[in-house]
Amino acid sequence: INIEYYTNLTMMTYHNRDIIDCWRKFNNLNLNFSLDAMHDQGEYVRNGIEWDLIMDNYDNIKCMLPTTNVEIHSTMHLYNAFRVIPFHKEWITKNLIDPSKLRVRAVVFPDVISLQVLPVAYKETLAIEIKEHIRFLSSYPNTEYIIYLWECVYDYVWEANNSHLLHQFVDYTDKKKQLEGATNATGLKNGWVWNIPLWSRIGTGYVYSDK
Repeated sequence: INIEYYTNLTMMTYHNRDIIDCWRKFNNLNLNFSLDAMHDQGEYVRNGIEWDLIMDNYDNIKCMLPTTNVEIHSTMHLYNAFRVIPFHKEWITKNLIDPSKLRVRAVVFPDVISLQVLPVAYKETLAIEIKEHIRFLSSYPNTEYIIYLWECVYDYVWEANNSHLLHQFVDYTDKKKQLEGATNATGLKNGWVWNIPLWSRIGTGYVYSDK
């Protein structure tokens, strides 16, 4: 059996069982970690994660499963346009990941957070950083594929000029700050109230009970 497992490294239990113990039962296991930035920037991009916990879980996996294939998958968009490269470079230089095990792609939808929304001046800055990073990667063996992926990101940035959507991105970001990624329910003396955040509205309600 070949297992392809994707995780953001926040949950390491499954039905009260240590997930690493489950993984150890498989010989052909590939672990794919979805990480888009580091430290507080990573916590902002992926709401709800704790970076110190991510690092503890990563170190534990590398210790307990030293021969397991591990890849880092990063998704680029306006929130982390200038954060993915420093993240990848730091992990490479600290020997936390082999550069050939890095993956990157550009977000296409929703279009308001796409890299194509960057104003031209910022696109030019990002393009320089990508080219410099490609040169950095080329000094390591077996990096042809990750270099190709960065070239794809570079090309995508310049495929369209959607900077006219920037004002929509600001509105989208304001909503991101306001919304929580979960339904909240609060018990009261006579029943409970619920709050469900949606992009278009905030759903609220009250359930009465005299019990």
